[in-house]
Amino acid sequence: MIGQAMPEDLDLIEAAGRAAGYEVRRYRVRELEVIHVREQGGTWRHFNPLADDGEAFRLAVRCPFLDLKWVAAEAWHAESSEEGRRRYARAAITRGAAGLIRI
Repeated sequence: MIGQAMPEDLDLIEAAGRAAGYEVRRYRVRELEVIHVREQGGTWRHFNPLADDGEAFRLAVRCPFLDLKWVAAEAWHAESSEEGRRRYARAAITRGAAGLIRI
């Protein structure tokens, strides 16, 4: 199962999805709130690049202005474990994409 985002991360994930050109919707069922995205005419899917390597990679590909060499180098130096590096890289990609539309 793809991880649920923390409430404070939902705005970040939503902004990153919009920066990548996705149509974005926020869904809430009881205490669970998630972001879904779709490409034009496509099907809706859960979107959390902070928790899913594949979503972070797709986000990076859709936002080619992100410096992935920097992300990889920073993750390597910031974290000692593989999971820590992956978590750091996902966060850097998501924040980088989201930051571009908050200017």
